[in-house]
Amino acid sequence: MVKQPLNRLHRLVLPAGLKRQLDRHLFPGDRDEHGAAILAGIAETPGEVRLLAREVVLAEDGIDFVEGERSYRMLKADFVTRQVLRARPYCCTLRTPEVREKRGF
Repeated sequence: MVKQPLNRLHRLVLPAGLKRQLDRHLFPGDRDEHGAAILAGIAETPGEVRLLAREVVLAEDGIDFVEGERSYRMLKADFVTRQVLRARPYCCTLRTPEVREKRGF
C-alpha cells in the first residue's frame, strides 16, 4: 500500500445551490443551532483530496437534531448512520480503480 502524505490539502467543493440550501437551514436567523449532513464523493490526487458535495441532507429539529447529552445539541446516531450508508456509493465510485484497490473497495 502506498502511503499518502498527511499534509495534503483537503477541500470541500460545494455547488452554489447546495450551499444556499445549507446556509438557509443552518442560519435561518433564529440564532440557534441546526444540523445537516453533506454527502460527498472523493477525488484524490497526490497533493490534494477534494470532497465533492452531491447532496445536502437537512436534519429535522427535534427529530434528527436534538438536545445534546454532552453538548447543547447533537445529531442522533440513527440519522448519522443513515447518511453514512447513503454516502458509501459516492465515496467508492468516484475513486480511480488504483485507489479503490489500495483502499480495499
